[in-house]
Amino acid sequence: MASQPPVTPPSVPSAANSGPVTGERGPADAPLREEALAQHPAPPAAVTSPWMHTFIAAAAHDLKNEMAVVRGTSQLLERRMRRGPPLDVDWFLSGLALIACSTTKMHTLVEEFFDLSRVESGQPLQLNRQPTDLIALARACVEAHARTTPQVLVLATTLDSLVGDWDAARLERVLANLVSNAIKYGAAGRAIRVVVEADASGRREVAVVSVQDQGAGILEQDLPHVFEPFYRGSNAVGQVEGTGIGLFGARAIVEQLGGTLELHSTEAVGTTATLRLPLTA
Repeated sequence: MASQPPVTPPSVPSAANSGPVTGERGPADAPLREEALAQHPAPPAAVTSPWMHTFIAAAAHDLKNEMAVVRGTSQLLERRMRRGPPLDVDWFLSGLALIACSTTKMHTLVEEFFDLSRVESGQPLQLNRQPTDLIALARACVEAHARTTPQVLVLATTLDSLVGDWDAARLERVLANLVSNAIKYGAAGRAIRVVVEADASGRREVAVVSVQDQGAGILEQDLPHVFEPFYRGSNAVGQVEGTGIGLFGARAIVEQLGGTLELHSTEAVGTTATLRLPLTA
């Protein structure tokens, strides 16, 4: 299987020591707020459970961090613009990419909140199935994460495209969760491989994605619990930040798409997450 060249991250502007930026909301913002509310109606009443309280506390912390990145980077870009030419286009593009990555993370947290509320209340997810190219999604995911980490990410596939009847936005979240976990727990200096294949050996053709890291691994006693909401591995508590619902939500999405999500791990060797999805419903 041929590996595509490693994706290496560009340098990005630092958001440290930034001054204040003020902004006003006016009547023009109202249609945008109404559209956002229409797209995300209020979650069911079950969100008052202890699960949701735990998630909200963890998500608020993560949202605060990402908002600080967006605010600080935008301040740096504004100050540099005010100084006038010459402008370093690559530096500006790196800053905008950093902002885009942080806003994507915030959007993902919000979407996880709504999906968690539906799953907990026993409601099925409202899937938006459409022809989706898994190769394109995987490539975009690898490139986006490579911009924010010094670790080397490699997309390995022999396929130009692999189209299935999936919910593109949710599948993108699943891939992002698996890749971000590999980055968090992978060893510095060791490549993370994202392998995409098609398997036609069974009754239905399926897409197979494997995300492989060479990191700390998951302790044997923790493995049976990794898909439980808010469960954190004993070697991750206090070491790696997170809400503890990523894998829980990812498996819920994959199962409603008719697939499976499994983790195989060896302590001090690494972890492989394997996603299998039928191409048709």
